[in-house]
Amino acid sequence: MAATSLVFFVRTLLIGFFTIVADAAPKNGKIFGEEYGLEEIEKQLKAINKPAIKSFTTGRGDIFDCVDIKKQLAFDHPLLKNHTIQKVPNLVSKRKNAPIRFECPHGTVIVKRITKQDLLSAHKLKSTGFESLSLQTNGIRPNGHHSAGLGYRGQVSEASGQINAWNLSVSPGQFSQARVLVSRQYNSIQAGWQVNPARNTSTRFYTYWTADGFKKRGCFDMHCPGFVQTSRTNPLGTYVDAFSLRDHRQYYIDVKISRDPRSQNWLLFYEKEAIGYWPKELFTAQGLAQVASYASWGGEVYSPIGEKSPPMGSGSFAQEGYGRAAFVNAINVRDGLWRLTKPVGAKVYADQPKCYNAKIFASGDGEPWTTSVFFGGPGGC
Repeated sequence: MAATSLVFFVRTLLIGFFTIVADAAPKNGKIFGEEYGLEEIEKQLKAINKPAIKSFTTGRGDIFDCVDIKKQLAFDHPLLKNHTIQKVPNLVSKRKNAPIRFECPHGTVIVKRITKQDLLSAHKLKSTGFESLSLQTNGIRPNGHHSAGLGYRGQVSEASGQINAWNLSVSPGQFSQARVLVSRQYNSIQAGWQVNPARNTSTRFYTYWTADGFKKRGCFDMHCPGFVQTSRTNPLGTYVDAFSLRDHRQYYIDVKISRDPRSQNWLLFYEKEAIGYWPKELFTAQGLAQVASYASWGGEVYSPIGEKSPPMGSGSFAQEGYGRAAFVNAINVRDGLWRLTKPVGAKVYADQPKCYNAKIFASGDGEPWTTSVFFGGPGGC
């Protein structure tokens, strides 16, 4: 490839690889790989996947690399060229007995190696327009999308919850996810679990961020420069370890999105460990460079037009309760002064009550069930 072409490619990648890929569906008789060429895809992967000092391969075929913390993908972002890596505060300790599957050497961080399929499937999901759903407030939903959960409006410097984990059966072309989300203006961060056959065959921990309403600036996990990984043991994009079964033991993942009061970066906690952060430089002055103005906890699904929508949560309606319906419990927020508070005034939402719904649960017995939400449904819309 000519030098000028390579420069153009790298420059384009830095503002998000979604701006340089076409729809994964056939276009003018060509699919993505044919239109841009396998060589171009390989160059994208080479730019994204940094040299590994050590690697782990899982039984499911995932590869996790240990890369130099100072040479990770985040610092390819033009706004982070002079960024000083934040020392993540130990606000809480890791959950007791949490399994450590991998551990990278000191001075490195653990990162999932991005594959060709990751690029194709991520863009395919991008093309569905699902991301704009998280920022919709006027009741209008993109075709094929549905959501249900608990929403809170007010100053938010932190949102957290324990998200009940399920492994649903979802058809190709569909997805179902459960997450914690914070947003302001057209800036948004979300984290939780997702079942999407185009990306994976089982439930994975995922993140997504945007700084412009999901047009160009933002991506899944570490598919583009932005998120700064600091953990040596907990990578983005990993499989969820344990799933809930109807009328049996219930499992959850612990997720917290927190704006550090000193650095003003948005930290991500997963299973009680601060695994990295989104630097404040990524966001706009009117958006998440400030505290968030909205938080939500719940589920979201998508299916192509003409197909019945997939199940959400556990596949059961909220009123079926514990052991059957999915939930997010131990819900908390911190306000603009970083004071821990309950989301007073939070309201449930559901755009298709015949297929999905949500219900606040208040036991009156103290933590962790005083602020919780059950959500989900069988789908079929």
